[in-house]
Amino acid sequence: MMLPGCPGQDRRHWGPDDVFEIPCPGCGYSVEFFKIDISRRCPACGRQMLNPRFDLGCAQWCAYAEQCLGELATTYQRQPETVRYRLERELRRRGVKHHLVRQGVEVVRAVQEILPSETGANAVVVIAAGLLFPWAASAGGEMEASREVMEAVGLPRQVVEQVLEILGQLLSGRQDGPSLRVLRRALGISGGSGG
Repeated sequence: MMLPGCPGQDRRHWGPDDVFEIPCPGCGYSVEFFKIDISRRCPACGRQMLNPRFDLGCAQWCAYAEQCLGELATTYQRQPETVRYRLERELRRRGVKHHLVRQGVEVVRAVQEILPSETGANAVVVIAAGLLFPWAASAGGEMEASREVMEAVGLPRQVVEQVLEILGQLLSGRQDGPSLRVLRRALGISGGSGG
């Protein structure tokens, strides 16, 4: 838990987006989060959910970050929902057209429905590729901008390379591997096009 006196806990500086609801991935029940909540348990089904908007940026500068967060920082940043939220926020920050971000979010929703039934797919890679696909496709397959977005949110190099590989395969019409199969199915469900 965060240390007492942490500036991020001071509710005097909170805005309307600092309290929000997220649907439980297990049952769909709407679970309320405060921005400082690391995780919450769904009251309907009991599933433990990580807060996708919990920002561990403070760990980069705070002298007490290790005492406060420990190993959680590394584990938390690799959660698929956290990656999706951070990528979506970065796309919006860069001024990507709203309809392209919205299409990517729809693809990710479909991906999340399909993932439990597809073994071997890397959830972080497929979610990142699904969110970025409409933007990459609108740019004629130019991948450098997608790389920059993923690097800006701190995705590991290996994940960035896997996402770019899947986007390239998808845009070229090739089909190889479980992650790409999930993404193709999600594009079909969401109304996107994937070759």
